[in-house]
Amino acid sequence: MFGLDSQLLHVATLLHRADHAAKPAAALPPASQLPAVLDNCLPNPVGSLGAGVALAVLLMIAIGALVWMLAALSEAASNRLPLRDARPTATSPLVGGRKLRLDVLDGLRTVLVMYIIIYHVRWALPPILAPWFLTGHWAVQFFFVLSGFVTTCCYEASSGERPISMDVARKMAVRRITRLCPPYFVALLGVAAVVAMRGGGQPFLAWPLQAMLLQSLMPVKVCGPMDVGHWSQNFLPYSANGEGWFVSAILITSLCFPLIYNARPRGGFRATLAELILIIAGRSVPTFLTMAGLCTMDTYTFAPVRLLEFSAGVFAAQLCREMPTWVAECGCWHWIFDASLLCAVPPVWFLGLWQSWAVCENIHGDYFLTATFCLTCMAARGLAEQDSKAAEDESAGFSPLSSLLSSWPLVALALYSYQAYIFQEVFIALLSLNKALILHFWWLPVLLTWAAAVVSVHFLEEPLKRVVEARLAASQTSLGK
Repeated sequence: MFGLDSQLLHVATLLHRADHAAKPAAALPPASQLPAVLDNCLPNPVGSLGAGVALAVLLMIAIGALVWMLAALSEAASNRLPLRDARPTATSPLVGGRKLRLDVLDGLRTVLVMYIIIYHVRWALPPILAPWFLTGHWAVQFFFVLSGFVTTCCYEASSGERPISMDVARKMAVRRITRLCPPYFVALLGVAAVVAMRGGGQPFLAWPLQAMLLQSLMPVKVCGPMDVGHWSQNFLPYSANGEGWFVSAILITSLCFPLIYNARPRGGFRATLAELILIIAGRSVPTFLTMAGLCTMDTYTFAPVRLLEFSAGVFAAQLCREMPTWVAECGCWHWIFDASLLCAVPPVWFLGLWQSWAVCENIHGDYFLTATFCLTCMAARGLAEQDSKAAEDESAGFSPLSSLLSSWPLVALALYSYQAYIFQEVFIALLSLNKALILHFWWLPVLLTWAAAVVSVHFLEEPLKRVVEARLAASQTSLGK
């Protein structure tokens, strides 16, 4: 669909951010003189940045109103269309009835988000640091696997293995949208403010479509002039807030969780393992098709492909539940966790040297690490159970990476990792208006995005969460009366 331009998007991203991000509005040529996308693109009916942002704000309000109404919907109304039923499966000693703290996964999330933020300012890094942040796509696979795994573990910790009813699915959707969308909307408007300062903002259609979180379902370019001050080249998922595609994809995959969970395998450990292997193999199909020139669509941001990684996380959690006792109680989960992370290093290093793969990896984002990250999540669950038992015996286990990642600073920062991820473009774009400033103080957008994340969590996410939870509880109370 995009041909050579899409295959070279990674290179174009680096050049556009380094050479054009600091251009002030006055330096931008008239729209008629800008480079334009004319073929294989989506028509752009929105004529200006103001119109695009205004439409985006209206759509944000509509989404907020919809969530508000869904939060007050009665159980009887939401259960009129029941989801497919599913029988409970056998439970392994690895997964008890209580909720365990997966600290090592929280710490790992903090490290990877920090890595990605620095990766996005790699063009401004000192020469001694730049070689360590040349590749960032591999980390994204972890977040989708992690999301599926943690969502499953959290649901089963609170509700057992009961099938997910339509009412429960409604509440899960309300809570997920309440968590993901408000900071996403604020960040989108923040990027719009920066764009208004410097000029540009094409393609203007991206602003309302991103407000609806549809960009991960539309991996296409938009027709018309390109914004030379931005790195997206009119590619819809990367336009406006370029990191917003992740929110779109993770929200869509999360909303599919009830269907995936209720349709999970029922034949025990071997059946689940077989299904997981099929899903992991299916995730690699777009990779090989792209390398063979048979798939020209950019699948890196495509939510249905990321849904396979999310589903792998769901099935990995089920493998924990169905794991044989002698495996679950092996007592070596710390070392398995460390080994799984070390196993992720060779593919990233080797594939980076494989030219036929490297030239197109940015449009499929597959480092064949889905299986490795499934093992990482399972080991994290195992060592959490192992540590809870060892605490009673005063004989906690030890391994270098698991101990480092479960340290208090990394675990505490994990609370703010999502907001840090989504706010990064605001500060990178703002500070890039002065190229000399960001080249000398490359760490400043990193610091500011984490500071904004702290503010967002405590003054936006948590208050909204309390309001929505109160409304959900009120609807349940009125039903009982």
